[in-house]
Amino acid sequence: SILYRVEMQADGYYNHVTNKIVAVPADNQFRWMMMNIGKARIIGTDIGLSTAWQIDVLQFGTRLAYTHERAKDLSMDRDSPYYGGQIPYIPWNNASFVLNGSYRLWDFSYSFIYTGKRYDTSTNIEVNRLDAWSTHDFSLSRNIKWHNIDAKITTEINNILNCRYEVVSGYPMQGRNYKIILNIKL
Repeated sequence: SILYRVEMQADGYYNHVTNKIVAVPADNQFRWMMMNIGKARIIGTDIGLSTAWQIDVLQFGTRLAYTHERAKDLSMDRDSPYYGGQIPYIPWNNASFVLNGSYRLWDFSYSFIYTGKRYDTSTNIEVNRLDAWSTHDFSLSRNIKWHNIDAKITTEINNILNCRYEVVSGYPMQGRNYKIILNIKL
């Protein structure tokens, strides 16, 4: 048949954590400090679905993943308006989709990554919010055999839609970018 593998995985978790250590940026991108969150409660779900397909010499596979996570900082005074805020840099929602395949000597890959809104501190207020972002990436490769040399040339286009985003507050990520990679095995 055309579809020859389907895998699904679902995990749920509920954790009470004492002294959760979280890495957050300090005064520059290369210096991070460890922050101790005295008490945290983390509730989440991970769901994944993978498939594998073949149509004659065309093979391809897909992978879809989704995570929902509530990671609450419970170390503050219960009367504080920030009690129970989401732990820094942990988004409520993450999702990804990957499609890859091969046709004779050619390989291709497309990926979509989504990261939902999150905060850069446990004080979940507008000024500390990092917006949701998503990227689309594509690569195309050609395998080359010449005498006793195996080579592969790959072209990549990353962040195709030129999304402006920050993984870490104050440090914007690269916009659309291109790569050409040559791998040679002797």
